[in-house]
Amino acid sequence: MKVNKSTYLDNNKTLVKQLVAVLSEDFKYVSILGTDCVGKRYGLKRTGVELNDSMWSERGFVARVYNGINYSEYSFNEFNEDNLSAVADRIRKTATGMNQLMTDSGIQITNYDVLEEAFIAKTF
Repeated sequence: MKVNKSTYLDNNKTLVKQLVAVLSEDFKYVSILGTDCVGKRYGLKRTGVELNDSMWSERGFVARVYNGINYSEYSFNEFNEDNLSAVADRIRKTATGMNQLMTDSGIQITNYDVLEEAFIAKTF
């Protein structure tokens, strides 16, 4: 069964590219995962059949950045041209603030190398 392309993800593709470009000014590695999953819930009772949207739906993005020591992730689903810079600022604060919070709490931080990824374009 072929799944239809997500219009939500397709409509946000240009914004995601802009966000990657903005974040790449501050971070050596930036990736953004976009998801748009929907489902149906079927129920069978003596009195009839129920068909509803599933509560196990998800729609949004997860940004991953390399902050010079390790990786930080930030998830969001409110994303448009008006809040692009605000989302980028929150990602920056999360990436830098998390290491500081862990250091201040006495938690040992593990260092990681920057990921090297090959470009892959597939549909499956």
